[in-house]
Amino acid sequence: MSKPISLKTRLSREYAGIALLTALLLGAILAVALPPFFTQLEITYLQDAGRSLDARLRETRLLEQDDTAALQAELQQFAQVNRASVRLTDASGAVIAEYTLDDTGIQVSDEVVTQPLGPGTGAGFVEAQLSGGPDVGSGILTSIFWAWAIAGSLAVAIAARLYSHRTALGLDACRWRRHAAWRQGRPEVQQDRTQASQRRRITHSQEKERSDVRKDG
Repeated sequence: MSKPISLKTRLSREYAGIALLTALLLGAILAVALPPFFTQLEITYLQDAGRSLDARLRETRLLEQDDTAALQAELQQFAQVNRASVRLTDASGAVIAEYTLDDTGIQVSDEVVTQPLGPGTGAGFVEAQLSGGPDVGSGILTSIFWAWAIAGSLAVAIAARLYSHRTALGLDACRWRRHAAWRQGRPEVQQDRTQASQRRRITHSQEKERSDVRKDG
């Protein structure tokens, strides 16, 4: 016959299960909500860089000039400042100029953004493809999920030991009070108390009679 499981053990398992379920639910919410958020940040970063490039090329009017060296130098400076690779193509898809960042030692994003630019010489339409921007999500997500794993483990341990222990003590005290009240309501207990009270009264009466006899004598 198997040994019955104690109340403390059952409560420990129940509280640990609730804490574990809560931690898993929180982790699932983080896993669903955070990656799209950081992906949108990376896309917005490249879009802002593309608008900045468009404003710069409109200001310098390099797309209207036949100066490939100057355009290439401008793209190089832009890429190094904004930490993003850039490629200019015309309406037919032919590459006008491009600059690709070398390995900078940081994680880069896989997102690619296309930004229409002003008209180029003989092209009529020019667009910029920006890619390789900073990967702002990977490091943060890794830190967040490590923190979630540690916090979830601590929550399970605390729920299993601290709260279940306190609850078990409270239930034991309540059970002891119910048991005491039950004993007080039992007929044999009440009869014992009645007999004890009668014996005390008889003893008191006898002692009083002896005292009166001694006084009379």
